[in-house]
Amino acid sequence: MKKLVSNIPLILAILISLACFCFFLFYYPYHLFYKEQISLFLLNDQTFFQYFPKAGWLSLLSGDFLTQYFYYIGTGPAILTIILLLLGVLCYKCTVRVFQRFRWRKIIAFIIASLVCISEFWLLCSSTYPLSSTISVLGISLITYIIFHFRKLNIWTTFSGIVLLGIGIWLFCPFSTFKGEKEGVDLRLEHFFALDTETNFGHWKKVEILSEEDLSNYVNSYYHNLSLAMQGKLADGLLDYYQAGEKSLLLPVAQTETHFSIFAANEAWFQMGDMTMAEHAAILGMIFSPNHSGYRALKRLAEVNLIQGEEKAAAKYLHMLSETSCYKTWAREHTPGQQTEEVKQFIDQKRSLLAKTDTLRLAGQNRMSLVNLLKSNPNNQLARDYLLCMDLLNKNLNLFAADYLEFANGIFKPIYAQALLIVQSVQPELLQGCKMLMDENILKDFQEYMNLYSQSQGRISAVKNKFSRTYWYYYHYAKTEN
Repeated sequence: MKKLVSNIPLILAILISLACFCFFLFYYPYHLFYKEQISLFLLNDQTFFQYFPKAGWLSLLSGDFLTQYFYYIGTGPAILTIILLLLGVLCYKCTVRVFQRFRWRKIIAFIIASLVCISEFWLLCSSTYPLSSTISVLGISLITYIIFHFRKLNIWTTFSGIVLLGIGIWLFCPFSTFKGEKEGVDLRLEHFFALDTETNFGHWKKVEILSEEDLSNYVNSYYHNLSLAMQGKLADGLLDYYQAGEKSLLLPVAQTETHFSIFAANEAWFQMGDMTMAEHAAILGMIFSPNHSGYRALKRLAEVNLIQGEEKAAAKYLHMLSETSCYKTWAREHTPGQQTEEVKQFIDQKRSLLAKTDTLRLAGQNRMSLVNLLKSNPNNQLARDYLLCMDLLNKNLNLFAADYLEFANGIFKPIYAQALLIVQSVQPELLQGCKMLMDENILKDFQEYMNLYSQSQGRISAVKNKFSRTYWYYYHYAKTEN
């Protein structure tokens, strides 16, 4: 029984470590992947030497080196669990030494060690708290543990302890680099990181499913719209969920936005083929990110320049990625002259979407960008869907009618038909030459809707139950945030 009681701290430590590993692996994995994506560690002499002049260089070096391996599933949780476990053991040993004359010293030591580990665990759940900060605490704990093991206190051991403490501060204390925001566990942010990560891997169906869990903001709607568009379903599902107007389709690149949403804005433009807008958002997102760099941004900038035929500019980014642990294969496969057939097909497909002429425009002039893409390639389905849906969400039916006749004449989608019926009832002259064949059921529904709307004098309750997912309802009652 005594032996079991004495092993309780060990058993609890093992259970807590398993819980920590499972938490990061199954419940909070995208935060770790995000930290890896916004970091950059190059395996060259220059990278290593730049750490040495800094205070706490060993913790900075080891933290950044280990963070790159968060890319692999299970590696990040394992690294964090091992570091927190070592930290807990060292804190426990040091505290036992301090309270060695107390009867309940092991319980006290276990509580203190647990509190230290829990606080670091909470900080590591932040999206910006660096791993190097936890390693610095681990390093100082190790030095303290070594000092406590001096058996006799005399002038030599005292001097050695001071020297060791000084070395520990030099190696592990980056005084000016504790930049972590202490938000702790943030499940809403984890949800956004999940959407962004799966978008990065092109798992569009998974993005659609994930985004349906929370459709209460425009960033979530942006990812949902993009996932539907990549599956050819944007117009079909546009009114099945929350929309905040134009910015639910194309995220604004502005100083009021976060670096996360600014960088995310490049995804839609990249898929549509506007490399100028994609590059603009990617560069700004990288500049405003916590580390002002990142693997994700370098990959996107390399892709953009390869598609545009700017091989010398792309070579700069590919060279940097070739000096990393996790992306050197990707860099080699995208290097001109060494590209795989899959990469060549991807680049050729994106090049076919490029605008043949460029125009001077502001970052927020989305319509001009979309029209420019379509004038160069009228078969650009993604750009066409985005342009027409943007007109609809902005409730600008004059522009919608003009854009439909120019770029989509004859293409049937229920939402397009519903909008055209409104135009026909108000300004039929705008639809001269329209080739869409109207569905009889939509005509009947429109007549029923207008009867209800006129009889109820526009009261929302009268039409909501049956027509809440029609464009007629959106046009009369929805409030946009543009």
